[in-house]
Amino acid sequence: MFLSDLSIKRPVLATMMIMALVVLGLFSYRRLGIDQFPDVEFPFLVIQTRYIGASPESVEREVTKKIEEQVNTVEGLKQIQSTSTEGFSTIIVQFNLGTKIMNAQADVRAKIDAIRQDLPKDIDPPVISRANPSDQPIFVLSVRGQGWALRDLTRLADEVVSRRIENISGVGSVTRARRVTSRRAAWSRATPRTWCASPASCAIRKTSRGSSSRRGTGSPSG
Repeated sequence: MFLSDLSIKRPVLATMMIMALVVLGLFSYRRLGIDQFPDVEFPFLVIQTRYIGASPESVEREVTKKIEEQVNTVEGLKQIQSTSTEGFSTIIVQFNLGTKIMNAQADVRAKIDAIRQDLPKDIDPPVISRANPSDQPIFVLSVRGQGWALRDLTRLADEVVSRRIENISGVGSVTRARRVTSRRAAWSRATPRTWCASPASCAIRKTSRGSSSRRGTGSPSG
């Protein structure tokens, strides 16, 4: 009733108030910040472990499964997904919304440290990183050569291609991975930061028979 009475009794004042609101809205709209990847905490952690020379089955049995069983007790856990390939284990841990990801990362690191002696001695230390879409690779480069031995392709990717990419200004790191299909190839991955943290970019999936992937079941939050 107040607005209607004011508009009838004092139409000029009501018009000025409406115009002021319109101008304020236009001014605020022009200054509204837009970010494709806003600064928010994504409730995901990625655990990456290298086990050079191990088959996908060995990686699954000796690394992936043991880490999953240990991490499954972390508070706030919603779901676990894992991918085991030749010499590489990737585990994606999803937490409930509202979970403090920094605390969750510390808990996961403590859980893995507790079973470090039960893991194979010749694996690289597991790398635990927070998932962030801005950390996905800039590009993926495939090196192929008909009639080339895999050893020669790997040497070319490591000693020539990767080093030249690393010297480019703005490149944070280059991650190399071998992929064996009907044709032999050596891959180089360039990322804007160290390692890779995006779930879509971290899982190195192989199209040959040498891969193992499964979806873990979530546990109720504590």
